Amino acid sequence: MTSRMGMEVSGADVVGRSPYPHRRFAVGAMAWHCILAVLLALGMAVAGCMPATAWAEGDGQASDDAQSSSGTYIVDTQNLLGDDFTKVSDTIAQTKEETGVLVRLTYLSSLNTTETPAQWAQSTMKSLDPAPNTVMLVVATDDANLAVVVSPDSDEWLHKQSTVDALSEAAYAPLAVSGNETPDWAASALDMMAAIRNAKATSTSSTASSVGIIILAAVAVLLIAVAIGFFVHRKHRGRHAHQGRSS
Repeated sequence: MTSRMGMEVSGADVVGRSPYPHRRFAVGAMAWHCILAVLLALGMAVAGCMPATAWAEGDGQASDDAQSSSGTYIVDTQNLLGDDFTKVSDTIAQTKEETGVLVRLTYLSSLNTTETPAQWAQSTMKSLDPAPNTVMLVVATDDANLAVVVSPDSDEWLHKQSTVDALSEAAYAPLAVSGNETPDWAASALDMMAAIRNAKATSTSSTASSVGIIILAAVAVLLIAVAIGFFVHRKHRGRHAHQGRSS
């Protein structure tokens, strides 16, 4: 894309009475054991598929910290955000609360390094010893470079390359101007955070679908287990009734 900025975009990486009560008990126990095992597996599967991040409900202190100090996550040496600084800062807190993702924004005139923007951003991110699910946007205005990197050990939905690419594109678009237009630095950050919320929502929807499939499969297994238990019980009951008539 040709623009005045000429930005280089980088992205990281269950009847009857049986003549053999003990056998009847054994068959019943087997069926119920199958049912209980399936229910236990279902519970574990559902628990394992629940979204891992729930900042608004599970970690009020983390949310409060984000709201009270989000401004410390913005480095803007040229005051590019201007009057939008508070709006961007509030959106960082909102994004943290809604998705569990902490956003760091760094605006510099130049990186003053021979490293690529992505390498510089990764090195800087590492030096901050970030928590999982941290996203850093680095913009070097004079160098016309932009990079988005994600901290190690982040959730898969955030760390995968397609998400990083989507965040990079969202951040880049408001800066790709031509003629006398001015890059919209605030929109760049806001659009990237909107992309984070969209990626999180898509991931949650996908997880819910997976849970639904697991539940349907578990119900099917449960019904099969009950049917097998009932069939075996009827078979034993019929055999014992036949033996009683023969005697």
